[in-house]
Amino acid sequence: MSIYILLLIACFAALSGLAIGFGIASVIAAFKNLSAKIDRLEEASKQRNPYRTNDALEDAMAIVHDAVWQADATLDYVRARMKQVDHTLQTARTDPDVYNSDRSNQKRNL
Repeated sequence: MSIYILLLIACFAALSGLAIGFGIASVIAAFKNLSAKIDRLEEASKQRNPYRTNDALEDAMAIVHDAVWQADATLDYVRARMKQVDHTLQTARTDPDVYNSDRSNQKRNL
């Protein structure tokens, strides 16, 4: 009976060894595949844009910066005019007799 148990343990150990070996082999193959993909991506990222593409990107960035600057200037103008509106409405609210309608409501530096 002990021979059968030893033979059974030996078969179980052999099957376990084969399963572990196949598992390790599949992990190694997956790692090699992933490593190859990473190498291809790194090689593709080393390619540079043509000079004309870089020039176009720089021009586009300059346009965006100019648009932001212009929007900021426009916002400053709107804020200044809104201060004038607030001042006019505050005057009308506190004492309507003080408001001088003959005074120009054109742009002023506040």
